[in-house]
Amino acid sequence: MGIVKIALMTGAALCMGAICSQAHAQDAQKTYNLPEQDLATALRSVARGSDYQLVADPKSLKGARAPSLAGAYTVEEAVTALLAPSGLTAEIRDRTITLRGREAPSREEATGATDVLFSVTGTRIKGVKISSPVIEVTQSEMRLAGQNDLGEVVRSLPQSFGGGQNPGVTGGTVGIANQNLTGGSSANLRGLGADATLTLLNGHRLSYGSAFQAVDIGAIPVSAVARMDVIPDGASAIYGSDAVGGVINIILKPDYEGLTTAARFGAATDGGDEEQQYSLTAGHRWRSGGLLVAYDYSKSTEILENERDYTDYMFGAGTLLPSRRSHSVLLSGHQEISPDVSAAIDAVYNNRRSSSTQQTSQVTKYVNDPVVNSFAIAPSLTAQFAPAWSATLTGVYGKDKTRYDQSYYNSGQIASRSRGCYCNSVRSIELNAEGKLADLPAGYLRLALGGGYRENEFHQFSSSTNRTVTKGSTESVYAFGEAQLPLISPDMDIGLAYRLSVNAALRFEKYNGIGEVATPKLGVVYTPTQDLDVKASWGKSFKAPTLAQQYQAQAANLYQAALLGGSSFPAGSTAILFSGGNPDLKPEKATSWTVSLNAHPSAIPGLSVDTTYFHIRYKKRIIQPLAGINIFSALSNPVYAQYLRYDPDAATQAEVIARTGLPLNNYAGAAYDPSQVVAIVYNDYINGAEQKIEGVDLTFRYRLDMAAKGALLFQGNGSWLRSRERINADAPETRLAGVIFNPPRFKARGSVGWTINGLSLTAYLNHSGPLSDTRTATPVRIKSQTTADISASYAMDPDALLGAMDVSLTVRNIGNQRPPYAAPSSGYLYYVNYDSTNYSPVGRFVSLSISKTW
Repeated sequence: MGIVKIALMTGAALCMGAICSQAHAQDAQKTYNLPEQDLATALRSVARGSDYQLVADPKSLKGARAPSLAGAYTVEEAVTALLAPSGLTAEIRDRTITLRGREAPSREEATGATDVLFSVTGTRIKGVKISSPVIEVTQSEMRLAGQNDLGEVVRSLPQSFGGGQNPGVTGGTVGIANQNLTGGSSANLRGLGADATLTLLNGHRLSYGSAFQAVDIGAIPVSAVARMDVIPDGASAIYGSDAVGGVINIILKPDYEGLTTAARFGAATDGGDEEQQYSLTAGHRWRSGGLLVAYDYSKSTEILENERDYTDYMFGAGTLLPSRRSHSVLLSGHQEISPDVSAAIDAVYNNRRSSSTQQTSQVTKYVNDPVVNSFAIAPSLTAQFAPAWSATLTGVYGKDKTRYDQSYYNSGQIASRSRGCYCNSVRSIELNAEGKLADLPAGYLRLALGGGYRENEFHQFSSSTNRTVTKGSTESVYAFGEAQLPLISPDMDIGLAYRLSVNAALRFEKYNGIGEVATPKLGVVYTPTQDLDVKASWGKSFKAPTLAQQYQAQAANLYQAALLGGSSFPAGSTAILFSGGNPDLKPEKATSWTVSLNAHPSAIPGLSVDTTYFHIRYKKRIIQPLAGINIFSALSNPVYAQYLRYDPDAATQAEVIARTGLPLNNYAGAAYDPSQVVAIVYNDYINGAEQKIEGVDLTFRYRLDMAAKGALLFQGNGSWLRSRERINADAPETRLAGVIFNPPRFKARGSVGWTINGLSLTAYLNHSGPLSDTRTATPVRIKSQTTADISASYAMDPDALLGAMDVSLTVRNIGNQRPPYAAPSSGYLYYVNYDSTNYSPVGRFVSLSISKTW
C-alpha cells in the first residue's frame, strides 16, 4: 500500500507541476481543428467541447455542410463561422446554442425546437419545455469531480439517498432493501426506495437486478455518457411503473467521432479502496449514420475493519467496503435507411464480481462472493410520415443474473454454503407516434400517442438444493397519450405573459393478476417575462409489486418468545415467525405535485436559479411490518399487535407451516411443542404503509466570463426534505427524513471553479445534516458532516507535442473526516458504528486520471 501511495502522490505532484507551468492567461477562447463535415456534427463538437447544449430543428440541418475550422475562437465566434454558409443563425444564452431559421423564427421554433444533440426526458413530445423540474449532470462535470462511476454521481446528488443497493451499505441497517447484494449501485430519489426510482438508458428500460427490483446504474460506462437527466417528480403517466420518486435517464453520446483512451488510479489515504480504471471509447460518424462503442474495466480493493481506527472494536477481518471488479461494454448506433426511415440500437453488457466479509466472532464469519452478468439490447425503427409526424417502434430485451455465493466459516473451515441465482429478465415492445395536430394562434398543438407490452420475470434458483426457490412473472399492456397546448406565444405581445403552455398526459396499464391502473398528469409552464419561468405539475404515479415481494419463498421459523420481545411469557415459550411473499399484493399509488420558479435574468448573463416545492402522498406501500431489527420487539410493541395471533391452536400452527411448503425451521434450541407456542408473528409482505413527503429543492448556476482572466463557475444544489410514515391505522406517525437509516432533513453540494486556457480548478463543499438515532427510548443526535473536495484538470492543445490529452487530479474529503458516530445496532460488535446508508468509510481519497484522444 505504501508504494501505491508514494507513486500516486508523486504522479499527482508532477502532474500539478506540469499543469501550473503550462497555464497562462488568455481570453475565453478555445482552439479548434475541425475538418469540413456535415453541420450537425460540427456544431455538436463545439457544444460538447464547451459544455453547451445544442437545440435545433433536425430538418433545418439536414444536408447542411460546415466549413473547416482551425484556430482559437470563442463559442459565439465558432458557431457563427460554422453557420455562415448555411444562412442559419443562432442564439447563445444560458449555455444553450439555439439555432434559428434563415428568416424569422418559424411557428415550430416559437413553441420549442427539437433537440438534436439531446433527447428530452419527462415527455414523449419533441422539443418542449416540461413542467417538472430537471437536474442535469454532464459528463464533463462528472469527470471534473473525479466521478468515474454513475453510482458515485447519483449518491452525490442531494435528492438521492445512499440507502438500498449501494456498495458501502453494511449489515445492521433497518429495511430489507438496504443490502449490498451485488456490489453495484442504485438510484434512490427522495429515499423512497430504489424500486420507486425509474432508471432509463436513452429512454429505454433496463432489466431489474438482484432481489429488490433496483437497476444497477453503475453498469453503464461513464465514457459513453453525454449527460444524466434527473427528474425528481412522479412520471408514471409518461413511463409507467416505478417512477414515483422520479426518473434517472442516462443519455449517451449520439455522434462521437474519434478514439479516446483513459486510465484512472486512486486510493484512500488511510488504506484500502485502491482503484484502477481503464476505458476505451471509439466512434465514427458517416453521412447517414454513426456508431459508438465503449469499453470500461475497473477494479478496487476492499476496506477492512482494521484499516479504520474508529472500527477497532470489531473483529478486524470484516469489510467496510467490498472489493469490486467490473467489465462493461456499450454500443450505440443509428443509420438512415431512407430519407424518411432510420434505425437505431443501444446495447450494454456488464460483468461484476465483488467480495465482502462479515466477521461475527474471532472464529466465525460470512463471506459473500456474488457475480453479476447483465445485458440489455434496445433496437428501434423510426419513420417520418404525413407532413409533421413520426412513428417509432422500439423493443427491449434484457437479463440480469446475480449469482450469489455465501459461505459460513467456523475456525477457518466452511461449515455451510448457500449458492444460487437471482435471475431477472425484461421483454417489451412499444409503438408510439408524435407530431403536430393543429395550428393554433400561439403555435402548434402537439400530440404523442402509443402503447405497448412488457413482461418481467424473476427466478430465484438455489444451487445448494438444486431447486427453484421462487419463480414468477408479470405481464402488462398499456396505452398512453400526451398533449402540448400552447396558449400564449411571444409574438402575441401580451403584457406579463411572454409564453404560456399546458401539457397533459394519461396512461392506462393492465397487469395480469394485479389489476388496472390509470395515471394522469397535468402541467403548466408560464413565462411572464424572458427572465422567469413558472412551472407547476400534478399527477398520479404507481409502482407494481416486485416479483420478489409477490413470489418470494415463504418460511415458518420457531424462536424463543423472549428473542422476539416476549419478556412476560413463561420460560420455554416459543413463537412462530411467518415471512415471505404475497401473490395478492396490489400496486402502490402516489399523488404528487410540484411548483418551480426558474429565474435566468438577462441583466445577469450566465445566472440561473431554480427553486422547487414538492409534495408526495404515497399510499398502499408494500412493507414487511417488522423490518430489520424491529423484529426483536414484535411481541412487546403494541404497534405490531395486528400482525400477531396469540395462543394459536395446533391446527392453526400446522396450517401456517403447510403454507410454506417446507418443514418448520427450529431456532428455539428445544424440540417443537405446539403447546409452548404463544404467538404467530405474520411478517409477510402487505400493502400497509402510508407516507407523506414534501420539501424544497434549490439549485443555482452562475458563470462569470472574465475575458483574459478566464471564467468562474459557481454551482449549488440543496434539498430540504420532510417525510413521515404510518404503517397502520393504529400506529403513530413516525419521522423518516432526519432519522438514522433514512435521508437527512437537509443535504447540499456546492462548487466554485475557475477555467482558463484548458486549465480547470474546482473546489466542492458537501453537507449532510444531522440525524436522530431512535433505536433507544431516548433518541440520540448523530452529528452532521461537511466535507471538502478539490479537483484540477488540464486539457492540452491538440496541436501540442502530446496531442489532445486531458489530465486531472481529484482529492475527495480533504480533511479525512470519519463518518459521524452512531452506536452499533443492538450492541453487536459485528455491526459498524455509523449509518452506512448515509456515510462512507473511504475518508480522504486521491485519484489521478489521464485521457488521450487519438
